[in-house]
Amino acid sequence: MAFADESSQNNGDYRSISMIVISEEHCNEINDKLNEILAEYDLNPKNFKWNKFNSKNKVNALEKFLKYLFRLIFDNLVFIHTIIWDIHDSRHEIVGRDDTENLSRMYYKLIKNFAKDKLKNGDILTIFPDRNNSIDWNRIEEILLNDGIVNTEELSFCTVEFSKVSINESNTDENTLIQIADIFAGMTRTSYDDYEKYEQWLNRHQQSLFPNENLNKLQISGRERHRFMIYEFVDKHCKHRSWSVSLKEKKGFYTFDKFKPLNFWFYQPQHDEDKAPVKNDK
Repeated sequence: MAFADESSQNNGDYRSISMIVISEEHCNEINDKLNEILAEYDLNPKNFKWNKFNSKNKVNALEKFLKYLFRLIFDNLVFIHTIIWDIHDSRHEIVGRDDTENLSRMYYKLIKNFAKDKLKNGDILTIFPDRNNSIDWNRIEEILLNDGIVNTEELSFCTVEFSKVSINESNTDENTLIQIADIFAGMTRTSYDDYEKYEQWLNRHQQSLFPNENLNKLQISGRERHRFMIYEFVDKHCKHRSWSVSLKEKKGFYTFDKFKPLNFWFYQPQHDEDKAPVKNDK
């Protein structure tokens, strides 16, 4: 089972989608653990979103949950794949770009690549994306089917083909785990927006030894400080787990090895004709 959400559909320099994939037998356990931690920190699940990380209490709750989740990721019981794109690259900086259609295509790319790399014969991936009325999920399913994301079962009297991917639009009231996709999508996107300032914040430890006038003047909001704490936490745990994740390489979260269970995929144009869709070009 998988839960998906996007961050920044129509604004900002970077856009992202994250999908958390969990073996079905562990979904209830992970959901219960998340709700247990939220209750411990007296947090409303509906407010446990990346754009609402405005307190140290939420940071502490997320770090506790991530410690638990990273153990499951290490054991290949959970996968988190995030795709991020820059609207100023050669694919996206075009006149008349259709951001809604482009978001659909990026969902397709993310799902297709996960299915091709991770699904084995007989696997079926049921995805619960957060509700987005602008996306035609049935159309994405059809494209995946036509693109060969299928299972073939040989029966005594015929051959049956069925989709390996099923998409069921949902929301956080029905599936709290969508919040985790929201957090990873948001965290990935803002890590690119924030990187220069984050790096300065990270160097704060050197201030006492090497006074720096620019660092002393650095203005950081409470919301930024809380985000930076999470970047640092995730970066350290990724290095400890040898997941080939870097913040510095692309100035935002990036995974060198796409086969790692925690994959931050910075999408780059594949060739000169790889262009985002434009309006009335579907």
